[in-house]
Amino acid sequence: MEAGGAIGNQKPGAPVWARAAALVLNPLRAVWWLFTNVRFATALLAVLSLVSLLGVLIPQMPLNVRGDSVAEAQWLASKDGTFGFLVDPMDAIGVFDVFHAGWFAMLMGTTVASTGAYIVSRFPGIWTAITHPRKRVPDRYFEMAPNRFVTAEVLDAGRLESDLRRQRYRVERYQEDGATYLFADRLASAQLGTLLTHAAVIIFILSAVVSRMDAFESGLFLAEGSTLPVFPVRNPEQIQVQLTDAHAAFAPGGQALEYRSEMVISRNGEEVKRCFSTVNSPCSYEGYRFYQAAYFGFGAAVQVRDLATGNVVYQ
Repeated sequence: MEAGGAIGNQKPGAPVWARAAALVLNPLRAVWWLFTNVRFATALLAVLSLVSLLGVLIPQMPLNVRGDSVAEAQWLASKDGTFGFLVDPMDAIGVFDVFHAGWFAMLMGTTVASTGAYIVSRFPGIWTAITHPRKRVPDRYFEMAPNRFVTAEVLDAGRLESDLRRQRYRVERYQEDGATYLFADRLASAQLGTLLTHAAVIIFILSAVVSRMDAFESGLFLAEGSTLPVFPVRNPEQIQVQLTDAHAAFAPGGQALEYRSEMVISRNGEEVKRCFSTVNSPCSYEGYRFYQAAYFGFGAAVQVRDLATGNVVYQ
């Protein structure tokens, strides 16, 4: 339903209070009107774009930090110099982990619902325009049309019809009040393009949801020469990754040119693959992809043990 159109059974010229009352008395109709309202969709996309931009501009909590309370606290402390007293409020509302926040999921769900409502509400009209187009319009239409050609010469309707057919137009001719009218149409189904583009938004969001729910993701923080398991150690499908070499190349001015990691993948204790991994070119094995998420040119491995028991208390 277009913005500003009739609501329910109310006529377009009905008083504002009457239309508002119709919405109050029928909540489902109010929700449907809201989700099919063009202004609401525009505002929703603007908010979604702004939030996504914040998720790109504001540092997001790394994968290997999420879920580790000690690591999260240390990471947040490192942001005090940038955001100061705003760190705790920003963390509380999920600004440092935008794309995993519950409110972001609700925003995406509202986008899917609004887009789906738009498709459902527009499909009947577009389908009618494709299958039963309006072939005769008032003469006033030709006077007001933004794209029109006017000539004082007498045109040969038969020749014009033939030329249009050669251009693969579907042409129908009408005689009315001594005048000849031609209706020409080509690629009428292209009107569905607007619905397909909106459907693509839904598919894109749902694919992200499926990937989030069905995919496996694990962060590995590796130093050269070290090995970490992908799954818990007792998992029968255990895969281990060893980082044999971390390569970085920089321009004289300090700009990063290349980050590349050489890895050895083992399964059930046996080496199964040697490969290189970068940010955009992962190493693939049996459906798993190993991306290089970050590069640190320096660091130290620290381990603290209890002298009495030998247990590791911090690593």
